Order: sequence, then C-alpha cells, then structure tokens
Amino acid sequence: MLSTNYLRHLVQICYPPPPEKKN
Repeated sequence: MLSTNYLRHLVQICYPPPPEKKN
C-alpha cells in the first residue's frame, strides 16, 4: 500500500494548490 505522503506528493505534482488556498 502506498503511503499517504507519497500520494499527497503525486497530487501536488498533478494538481498544485492555488496560491489563494495555500496558507
């Protein structure tokens, strides 16, 4: 099973969070 950090890393690459939502 993939670790949550790895999945989150891929999500950030595919769908980078907009600067507005980024705190």
